[in-house]
Amino acid sequence: PYQYKRFVTGGTESSVVQRSLAGVRVVTVSVPVRYIHSPIGIMDKSDYRNTRRLIAGVVRRLAEFSS
Repeated sequence: PYQYKRFVTGGTESSVVQRSLAGVRVVTVSVPVRYIHSPIGIMDKSDYRNTRRLIAGVVRRLAEFSS
């Protein structure tokens, strides 16, 4: 399962990395977290587990392309 981010606010350094040197491909993956900038954020454990599964799958696929 996945969700689309409806409103893009805030930012990451991925665009800086993408434009560095000859340019590299980047992807930003976010875990849905409520109150992200407070001392205590709240997330659903299943969102965390599924995000880990997504990233592991992407890494496996990238390894297939690089070999």
